Order: sequence, then C-alpha cells, then structure tokens
Amino acid sequence: MSLPLRIRIAFASGIALLLSGMAMPGQSADRPHDKGISPALCGPGDTPEPGIQGEVPAGQTANYNCGVKLVGQLPVVGNVQGVGKCAYVRPRDGTVHVIDVSDAAKPVEVASVPVHSGSETMRVVVTDRRAVLVSGSSVYDIADCLHPVLAGEIQWPPLNLPGISVRQLPHDIRVNHAGTKIYASFGLWEADLTNLHDPTTWTVMDHRCELAAQVPGPWAEVHRQSLKAGLSLCVDASRPNPSGANYMLAASPLQASLLWPTLSHSPDLNADDTRLYVGDQAGGTGRTGRRCPKCASSM
Repeated sequence: MSLPLRIRIAFASGIALLLSGMAMPGQSADRPHDKGISPALCGPGDTPEPGIQGEVPAGQTANYNCGVKLVGQLPVVGNVQGVGKCAYVRPRDGTVHVIDVSDAAKPVEVASVPVHSGSETMRVVVTDRRAVLVSGSSVYDIADCLHPVLAGEIQWPPLNLPGISVRQLPHDIRVNHAGTKIYASFGLWEADLTNLHDPTTWTVMDHRCELAAQVPGPWAEVHRQSLKAGLSLCVDASRPNPSGANYMLAASPLQASLLWPTLSHSPDLNADDTRLYVGDQAGGTGRTGRRCPKCASSM
C-alpha cells in the first residue's frame, strides 16, 4: 500500500508492420517540434501531417506517412501485434491470424486461433520467463510464436448496461511488463495470471470504487460516502438480484453515467509496473492524479 497509483489520461495509437525509412539530413537540428509540427524524421517521398503529428485536419482522410516504408502485406485487416518473426492480426471474426514474417516482403499466414469476449485492443508481452498474447478473455502462451497454445480464459464478470446487449468488460486491456497481470476497463479491473499454466488460480479484482471516489465528477461523493459507511457498490455488483446488482452498472445508461466515471480507454503502465495510466473518457483531454492504495499494493 506504500506505492500510490496515479491515474492519468492516456491515448492509444495504431500499430502497423513497417520498416523505418531514411531520415532527411539535418532535419533533427531544425527542432520542428518547437514550432508545433511533427518531430518525426521523414524521408524522400513521405507525406507528413501538415500540423501536429497524428492529427488529421478537419474534412481530410488520414493518408500520411513519415519515416516508414511498406515492404509487404496480406489481405487481412484488424488489430496487430507482433514479436520476432511472428505477427498477429485480429479482424472482426473471432480469430487471431498468425503470420510468419521471416521474409518481411513475403509474409505468410500459417495458422489462426479463436479468441473470446473481445476487447478493443489485443496485447503481446514477452519476457525471459514467459510469452503471452491476450485478447478479451483469451490468454495464449506464445513461447513458440508460430504455434500459440491456449493457456486459459480469464473469468471477467458479465458487466452490462440495461438495453445494451454488448458486455462492457473487458472494453480495453493492458498486460504488465512482467506478463503476470492484465488490466481491463470499463472502470479498472485486474486479473492475476502469475501461474500462467493453471487458470484455476487466476483471480480478478475490482478497483472501480476506490477510483470512483477520487476521480472528479458526480459519482465521487456517492462512492466516498459509501466507502465511509463501510459499503461498496462494487461489492454489491457481485451479488445476484434482487439483493444485489448482478453486475448491472445501473438501472439505465443515464444513471450509470452518474454513478461511474468513464474510465474506458488506453490503460498503460510505467516501466517498472508501479504506476498505471487510464483514460477518463468523460474528462476530455484533461488529466488528474489520484491514489488507489489497493491497486498499488496488488502490483
């Protein structure tokens, strides 16, 4: 509990299978970022953004590139992750396609594996002790990266909103650098996969109420008073109806917006896995630092 968790606004970026291009001589010395334009080092024939890197001007279609070169492609579109000679592509068909990119100019699909309980992102983490691919609830051991092996399914609770058929959890995910924990939104949930090959030991923790009491908004006072009284809407969420919420966020989407902050996108961690960042969708581009002692003590 001595390591405070800071919650910051964070944004995710797209991922592509690309090779770096040649930089223009002397461009780095011009310090273009000091002038509010992209600091990326572009090569001949590149088409950089006219303003801030990553920003698409109103009315235009994103078709920019800077410092990258296309060397090979396949007719598969979706979320992309990769390690070594392997690339993984997850389209919207409930599978992850395994691509051998040993010859980057001639990528070859060698297999596909099913994934469940879709999340906005798919993650790959490789250490000297383990290699994992995580998408939604599905966790794969990719020690042999061309032949993923299902390690198990995370038992995320069936978080939902009335009138909306799509499950709210996991909305987005992040794997820590050690490959032992997965963090998920909506809200903030933590799955502990320390024993990767025994999914019966995997646990899931709910950190929403501790954070909701700290993030500015109409929900903060509700959660502060509940916790002060020794109660918790998160504990209540796990109880079945009629005495509990049965993992229903609220009686309506409007009520849910008043009870829960919209911590929904781009969870990320610092290098030593002691600080977690998550986007507050309702907070726009602002940022705020908040403590979550239980989260910190569990990391």
